[in-house]
Amino acid sequence: MACIRKLLVCISCAILLAGCAPQSQSSEAKRGDKTREAVARATERMKPELEWTAQKLGDAAEWAADETLAAIEGFIEGWFREPAQPVNLNSASLRRLENLPGISADEAQRIAGARPYHDKRELVRRGVMSESAYARIKDRIAVD
Repeated sequence: MACIRKLLVCISCAILLAGCAPQSQSSEAKRGDKTREAVARATERMKPELEWTAQKLGDAAEWAADETLAAIEGFIEGWFREPAQPVNLNSASLRRLENLPGISADEAQRIAGARPYHDKRELVRRGVMSESAYARIKDRIAVD
């Protein structure tokens, strides 16, 4: 019985060793080669489109970087810029009045139509604009 066990162990080891020994190209290796070749062909076909896409992404990234830099520069410039001269209610053009915060073309026309003003608070007293609208522009207007 002991001899039969030894014989079975030896045969089992031989079979295991034979399975681990290098063999000619197996079906798994052939499958791997087919996959590798298929991917290589697909990549070759897609290469021009991938290169074009990479170029466009690069251009977009460059544009975004330029715009970001311009925005930062504009922020810094605006932060340190001296306040603009107040808009004279009695002599400002309609366009200049429209550039005041929250002032529409109609409101600019009403402001110009109620001239002359002796003080800027007259905008509210005469009913040309509301108190809240006046609060938005009071630091940007003057009467000369």
